[in-house]
Amino acid sequence: MLVNVTPDMEIAQQEVFGPVLIAMAFDDEAQAVRLANDTRFGLAGAVWSQDVARAHRVAGQLRA
Repeated sequence: MLVNVTPDMEIAQQEVFGPVLIAMAFDDEAQAVRLANDTRFGLAGAVWSQDVARAHRVAGQLRA
């Protein structure tokens, strides 16, 4: 797991084959969706939340 990743880092923009997880901070739901969709790649994605409705809403906006 890599933490403190920023959108401009190669690890955030390139598809990495292997068991890799990156964590990026965000200020609000809209920014989280923008960050998740700001790549040419995206073979898979996941959403974790205690709010099931929010998780479904956000997951529906992701291009993965």
